[in-house]
Amino acid sequence: MNDKQKLLVMFGTGSVLVFLITVFGLGFSPVHTWLDTSEIDWEYEKSNVDFDNEKDWYKWAGELKKEKGIERTKVGLPLLFSKPTKKGEKTNWLGIIAIFNITFSIVGFKLFRDQ
Repeated sequence: MNDKQKLLVMFGTGSVLVFLITVFGLGFSPVHTWLDTSEIDWEYEKSNVDFDNEKDWYKWAGELKKEKGIERTKVGLPLLFSKPTKKGEKTNWLGIIAIFNITFSIVGFKLFRDQ
């Protein structure tokens, strides 16, 4: 193994570690689970109950979500690079850059093997 290959191995190994840190440390998991409440008829459910304050309503709504909500799961490799949140999606830019660096290191390792 020549000096260029050693450098590319170090670069690629560092990129693999950065990618793993972004996946496990920043929460970019390939599995996303959420509670789907789109099928709950809120108007009908609210008409059956009367509340004195807002705190009781939020408690009731949370219990109703757990009772009648449907737990859904999404699995896939694209979730390693984007994470759905309540405010939108977060993009794993460090992970994307790390994948490009890993690809660059593998190609460079193969190109410089004879030198």
